[in-house]
Amino acid sequence: MPTKLMLLSASALLASCAATETAATFPEAPADDSHLERFRSLAGEWDVDLDGDGQADCQNHYSVTAGGSAIMEAAFVGAPHEMISMIHLDGSRLMLTHYCAARNQPRMVAREIDADSVAFGFLDITNLSDPTDTYIHHATFRFVDADHIVTTWVSSEGGELGEPMTFELTRRE
Repeated sequence: MPTKLMLLSASALLASCAATETAATFPEAPADDSHLERFRSLAGEWDVDLDGDGQADCQNHYSVTAGGSAIMEAAFVGAPHEMISMIHLDGSRLMLTHYCAARNQPRMVAREIDADSVAFGFLDITNLSDPTDTYIHHATFRFVDADHIVTTWVSSEGGELGEPMTFELTRRE
């Protein structure tokens, strides 16, 4: 039992150190309800082009919940690896929690917000048994227009950042 506790403590410490390093490198961007409104405007069904061939490979669904205080993104709807992300304000911080098929839950905070995009950076994570396990480290949402967005997700794999995964989303008619 003490060995398991030591391992869990070491994992928590490493995750905490990663979060501290990221926070020092990328300061948080102040946010307010107008920034959350951008995500509320996504409510509905979206086709997702995974491979850049212009064809829908799967669907995402965005819904506004919790009295308008949170937006839920269901990614890869109906697939065995369907995942959920929740976006909400925490005071003046815009937060994203990603409920991953890898069975961990990274929390991210908006590090950059501009007229066309929001970039979320790693804050901390739950259910990460080993700091070298794979998890989503940061994500960017680019708002092209009312019917098109581009999301980019970058994972941490083996303690190193992986290649960006970019998805083009088109609102379904």
